[in-house]
Amino acid sequence: MARDRIVASDPEDLARILDLWSLRLSSLARLRLTNQASAECTNLFAVLNAVITPSVPGSFPGSAMPPSVSVTPSSPSPSPSVPLSPSGLGGLAQLPGTPSKPSALQAGTNPTTAKVPQLSHPTPDLVHPFELTVFHARVHYWSGDPLGYVDTLSRILGQCKQMAREEARVVTQRRKLGRVMRPREGDDVEEANEGDDEAKEDAKDSTDAVVEQYVLKASQSDEEDDSTNTEAQDEAEEQDDILVAAEANLSMWLERVARVCLILASQMIEMNDYQAAINLLAPLCTQRTAPTLQPTPSPELHAALARIYILSGNLAKAEEHFSIAASAAANAESDAFMMNAALMATASGDWPRAEEALTDLVAKQPENFTAMNNLAVTLLCQGRIKKGIDLLETALKTSPSSVVVAEPFLFNLSTMYELRSTAAIDKKRELLIEVAKWSGDGLKTSCLKMPSS
Repeated sequence: MARDRIVASDPEDLARILDLWSLRLSSLARLRLTNQASAECTNLFAVLNAVITPSVPGSFPGSAMPPSVSVTPSSPSPSPSVPLSPSGLGGLAQLPGTPSKPSALQAGTNPTTAKVPQLSHPTPDLVHPFELTVFHARVHYWSGDPLGYVDTLSRILGQCKQMAREEARVVTQRRKLGRVMRPREGDDVEEANEGDDEAKEDAKDSTDAVVEQYVLKASQSDEEDDSTNTEAQDEAEEQDDILVAAEANLSMWLERVARVCLILASQMIEMNDYQAAINLLAPLCTQRTAPTLQPTPSPELHAALARIYILSGNLAKAEEHFSIAASAAANAESDAFMMNAALMATASGDWPRAEEALTDLVAKQPENFTAMNNLAVTLLCQGRIKKGIDLLETALKTSPSSVVVAEPFLFNLSTMYELRSTAAIDKKRELLIEVAKWSGDGLKTSCLKMPSS
């Protein structure tokens, strides 16, 4: 369907076309057709790199295209560059709610002396969606190049951090400007009130003719004051709108930084570099978020960090982060924290306690295949191999399309077959046939532990 919509779309509607491409490639990946997704994504970016030039600004920073077109300010003070809209050089690409500003490159304007509007960076998604950029990096992983995958993600992470820093500077400047402007408005009001009081005292002692003249002047002065106050109020509202847009952009870039860090940490775990994964996730636990710019503890993030500490063997730090996650969560009795308790018991060697927690979790969620896999491992470690095999085979029959793509699940089941019987090769052949029906592309068949000859 996405392909048909791409063909039927207006060729000039670049934003819609790229969004549809992002949807199509994501769908192919969900269907585990990674070879086709890689080929189409590579061809798409070959076209983008050849077509999108500096005349079509707004692409995602760090791609083969230039990140933006900026105007050199007349003053030497540093200021963020202003990307322009993909419709041309006639206006700024702004978020909804941001007040309109004239472009520094409009007709009749000298771009070398034009004043740069102090606006925050608008999102570049109109030309180059962020999801599409991350998906293009994933092609390295599917092609068997994990180091290239890490390098590309690291570059994307650096660019997201740079954009977040620039947005944070804009937010800070706008807040300082707002604090400076509002007291001045109050002083003007007080001065106007004092002027009115003096006018009233003078009017009482004046003659009728003088009173009429003074009243006329006072009314004119009031009109000027009202006009000044209205302009100041409009300017303050305009600055508030710009601040809201900057805070929205800051939140967006901070979220993207967190997403890329999580993807990189997952790859580091797969490469058994646990310390690198910890270094990526630990700063996110104290990351300051807009609009308050205060750290907000995330239970899910602390739990993920604790699991990495378990893999690295640091149980003390794992327990510490599990405790933080439990205290920060609204519901400490949720299924996620039952899983955390089971993992901690497993790492400590308390198999009965881990089995009890996982059994309760499977009873509550019969289709929680992660809990079923962990329960099978707990049974294996207690020597109850047959029960573990039965549990994993039940999960395989219940939802083969979900289970066969999990390589740890297949590895554990193959290991139990080997420990259970010397005729495990027949069982693994049957498992291989089942995997071939559902797995799609990209599955590492080494998890089946099949003999090489």
